[in-house]
Amino acid sequence: MALRLRLGPRQYVRQPDRQHPYLHDRKLVGWDPTMSEQETADAAAGWWRVGPKSERERYAVAVGEGVVRLVMAIKKWELDETDGRRAFHYAILRPGDPVHDRLIGRPDPVRTESRNPVAYFQDEADLGVCNCGCGTLVRGDWAVGHDLAALHRIVTHHFDGQILRFTNWCGEQGYPVPPPPSETAGGKPSASTRESAR
Repeated sequence: MALRLRLGPRQYVRQPDRQHPYLHDRKLVGWDPTMSEQETADAAAGWWRVGPKSERERYAVAVGEGVVRLVMAIKKWELDETDGRRAFHYAILRPGDPVHDRLIGRPDPVRTESRNPVAYFQDEADLGVCNCGCGTLVRGDWAVGHDLAALHRIVTHHFDGQILRFTNWCGEQGYPVPPPPSETAGGKPSASTRESAR
């Protein structure tokens, strides 16, 4: 997902806020057409009342007057522990970047009546290609079940389908198969342990 930051009308930052260690020297928040890209990025970078979920996002868009005005890659988040708000370090995306070109100048990607300026939306940049080589677009490393299918193909192709040969090879590489748990989380013997004790 990506982060949508809706900017209100341009305002000047109070003098004490200009001294903040993460967003120092910015003079403006909000947005209007006279602001530069840098001023817009600084205005959008913080401070926002968002939870840890936001730190998983890779991109943020600054929306002014209902239109995406700037697209940024999120580099790192900072937490102001005095009030719990967050701000992020960024890189402004330029023409030619596929995420920039897909989003810049478009209407607000989040259609909601909520007054919350922060929202999340799905974007193609969140998708990757399944690592098994099938070409499926996924939100993660594997399409469902394809990780086990890939492991099965490895064993079939490189170890003649013999799991024991595969596990022995893992042990030779320093990754032996760990022993099965002998107890459940509740501290009682597992079913397999009870059977072997009979």
